[in-house]
Amino acid sequence: MTPNERIAKLLQISDLEAEKIILGYEKDLAQVYAAALKDVKQMIAAMFEKYGDQVTFKDMVAYQRLTNLELEIAKQIKTLTGKGKRTVEKAFRDIVSETFTATGGAINKSLEVTVGFGVLNEDVIKTAIINPMQRITWPEALQENSAKYLSQIKTELSQGLIKGEGYAKIAKRLEKTTEMSANKTIRIVRTEGHRAQSIGRNLAIDKVEGAADRLGLKMKRIWVATNDDRTRDSHKAMDGKEADDDGLFTLPSGVRTEGPGMSGVAEEDINCRCTVRIEVG
Repeated sequence: MTPNERIAKLLQISDLEAEKIILGYEKDLAQVYAAALKDVKQMIAAMFEKYGDQVTFKDMVAYQRLTNLELEIAKQIKTLTGKGKRTVEKAFRDIVSETFTATGGAINKSLEVTVGFGVLNEDVIKTAIINPMQRITWPEALQENSAKYLSQIKTELSQGLIKGEGYAKIAKRLEKTTEMSANKTIRIVRTEGHRAQSIGRNLAIDKVEGAADRLGLKMKRIWVATNDDRTRDSHKAMDGKEADDDGLFTLPSGVRTEGPGMSGVAEEDINCRCTVRIEVG
């Protein structure tokens, strides 16, 4: 096995580990949403228990009963949003760290030399967490999703009361609403996790390039597409393409990016599963 083949194999292992980390945080978010839904349903069940199964919209509007219930639900969604933000940030940090360490280790092991790649700079991580290239940053997207979720809960509750529906029907619709909101949040953590994966790899490559030059080694960054029916045609076309001298890839759309998931263009980044491998020569 050649050094480049060894590097590619070790980077594949690192990519699988990053995928495991992302899946773990996706499960965490699903559980957070399930807990929030349970609490909201309990609040609504308590409303029916207190005011009776035949409670009407008019009954709940009186004495600000509905307003007070909505305020309690809003507190629950605010807590949910905070947990979501902390989960995405922790996932980002874990994946950057894992990919950075694994990439540096893959280069050292494969070349059988110690090419120092140092440690991650905290300021670099903090800057990378918020992607300045995105039109809407992921914290803003989470906040927007939570606001929409709360609005939908209020609508389902009000409409259910107006139609004279009981707890079961309202709760069932809230389950669907929650599932849609949870899926959007999970998509955010997956997109940001993938960006973190590319950033961690690039940071490691940046660290070792100077040392590699001193050893007379040149490093190339190669785009690796996941070639299946879910892969964008434009990304399939990128498979095997080399980054330019500035370390940038040019996509068929004309967008230039340091790596998969890093363009800041939603059409290129969301659900992207491409990675980067390294060739040393």
